[in-house]
Amino acid sequence: MKILVPFDFSQESINALKLGKEMSTKLKLDLKVIHSLGISDYPYYKTEEADRLKEIVLTNAKSEMRKILKGFFIDPNAIELEIADSKASPHIIRTSREREIIFTVLGRKDQHIPDRIGSTTRDIIRYANNSVISISKELQFDTLKDILFVTDFEPTPVNALSTVKMIQRANNATLKLLYVNTRENWQSTSETKNRMEEFCKLHGLANADLEIINDDSLEKGVLNHIKSAPVDLIAIRINSSYGKLDIMDTHLSAERIMDHSETPILTYSKDRYLG
Repeated sequence: MKILVPFDFSQESINALKLGKEMSTKLKLDLKVIHSLGISDYPYYKTEEADRLKEIVLTNAKSEMRKILKGFFIDPNAIELEIADSKASPHIIRTSREREIIFTVLGRKDQHIPDRIGSTTRDIIRYANNSVISISKELQFDTLKDILFVTDFEPTPVNALSTVKMIQRANNATLKLLYVNTRENWQSTSETKNRMEEFCKLHGLANADLEIINDDSLEKGVLNHIKSAPVDLIAIRINSSYGKLDIMDTHLSAERIMDHSETPILTYSKDRYLG
């Protein structure tokens, strides 16, 4: 099993690489680092000179990547490194769908108008088929002691929650299950508690407490909750949207939370298959 870290030489990707290294050591997983050059493949590039230039760029990129890795690893040759000439988002998404990869670690960058997080981060969150941890600043893995698990207690494959449980066990972390009551999905406290007990029993969740908050929307409820009770990590399920865009889709809620919070976020797919 592997952890995937996309790397583009930015400070954000350096932060992600540091976290990925710590996670691979603590969780006993292999680490794969990829760098995408984003070279467009046009017909008039199909010349011997263009091929030579592309090879020079790829060679230089690999050399620079190994310099970076030497700062983190005793033997950088032991780390799986891939340099691709394709565009970043499609390549990262394709790679993340390999069955061996269970985490993708991203350093998310702040943007300005119209959104704060960049398009690459959004693409990966929406379409990666594994758990994605996105961080906005340097983070040490062993500081993840307080996890806020946002859930509606809907049926979810057991394997989909394996990454959340891995982090909880590794750091002996406390798990807070947050249910946001809105007008569209209101339910009583007793009903929520019953559904939580069934959910925890089904997924083998231990050391978990229930938090219920009433708010206008899922993302507002999460943001208002962490203002009064900060956490180390937010875990939220996503439903990848391939057809009609639904404003209530949970991948959009995760993105809106990222737009307004620097708290690290773990998104996991409800259809994740770990094999």
